[in-house]
Amino acid sequence: MADSEPTLLGSSEVVARCAIFPQFSKEGEPGSFAFEKLFYFREPKAKTTPKTWLLSVGWRAKLPTEGDVHAYGCRTAANSNQRRAEEAQKKGQAIVPLEDTVHYVGYYEFPVSAAAGAANDVYEVYAENSPEMGEDAHCHVVFREKTDLPKDPPKSARRTKIVDAIWRRSSGPRKHICAADEAHRAFLEAIPLEEPPNAENPTGVDAPVTANDEQTAHRQKA
Repeated sequence: MADSEPTLLGSSEVVARCAIFPQFSKEGEPGSFAFEKLFYFREPKAKTTPKTWLLSVGWRAKLPTEGDVHAYGCRTAANSNQRRAEEAQKKGQAIVPLEDTVHYVGYYEFPVSAAAGAANDVYEVYAENSPEMGEDAHCHVVFREKTDLPKDPPKSARRTKIVDAIWRRSSGPRKHICAADEAHRAFLEAIPLEEPPNAENPTGVDAPVTANDEQTAHRQKA
């Protein structure tokens, strides 16, 4: 039997992006924060045609309380650390906390319309429910490359533009320290999670991409 189509989230739905240390830190600056890293879309392991990029989020309809989101984030980090520990054990290596481990420190949230409304001439953008690791609330925000594009379209700049739009319409952070991380509370609480600018365009229409946007495209490398 063929797999059923994933459930698409409506534009009014809200999703949460977990802030997992050190995934949101700048290169070479542990303990720093960069929203471009927090909202970094990755290509799936199984390549797709057309090409897609994914951002994991939690569906607030299935995580109705702040506590539900925090529990989801702590489980996400714990599952990742378990896999890391198993891999290290196979190699006879030791795990160094805060260096070889990840830690949930809170979340940001945004409406699906923030992403879908930023679709452009290069990418379609939508959110779909993609349960994994026993987490029914797990979803992906998806960039899907349009077909029949002109030669050398500004892909990186367009992706950067969408990420910027999501950040502007995000709220948070809702900070949290997991029970498993009490020993590292002082370090984790000192990480400067930034507040979004809340500079939402009331018309819902982004300004045209400019040459400056092309110059900042390094945030989301092609």
